[in-house]
Amino acid sequence: MSVEPPPNAQASTSPLDQELTILTSVGAILSSTLDLREAFSKMMQLISDRLNMRRGTLVLLDESTGRLRTEAAIGLTPDDIERNRFALGEGVTGNVVATGRARIITDVRNDPDFLNRAGRLPANNTTDGPISFLCVPIKIEGRTAGALSVDKPFVDEEQLKNDRSVLDITAAFLAQAIQINRMVMRQKEELLEENAQLRAQVRDRYRF
Repeated sequence: MSVEPPPNAQASTSPLDQELTILTSVGAILSSTLDLREAFSKMMQLISDRLNMRRGTLVLLDESTGRLRTEAAIGLTPDDIERNRFALGEGVTGNVVATGRARIITDVRNDPDFLNRAGRLPANNTTDGPISFLCVPIKIEGRTAGALSVDKPFVDEEQLKNDRSVLDITAAFLAQAIQINRMVMRQKEELLEENAQLRAQVRDRYRF
């Protein structure tokens, strides 16, 4: 005798459950290593797979130059990454870092601020359909340190809202990971300096 499956046993996973799964995985990746480049790459690949995005970039602000540098990218060629450089306030990404406010663009073909340096649109500006672009700031202690951006085929406004939520929380995880990494690096530099001073004192004392 066959047994009927319980109601909703084969129901698709809810958007909220999907978001929780993504964010749990992102948190696990970022807490697993102090090698930020490795963590960034794994995280970008995860988001790419789960959010059905075409391309994604993580940029950080180089305060010594005032320019944004790409730390991790998915779906971009080396040439795309080389072109994907912005001054603070330049283009959509530069504007997000300068203002600290996210930008959600339903169709990049209709936004004059979109510079297309990463080749998200073909040269003739035609695609199979609207391409949405989401860019959220990464903030550390109230200051914007960079931005996380993705582009993907437009589905609907509700999906954009859900994707924005995932990216906002991911950016918060990133900010925490970057802050911890910087603290560890500062402590390492301080220990190296103390060690060098101690070695110098020993040499002076024992003349060797």
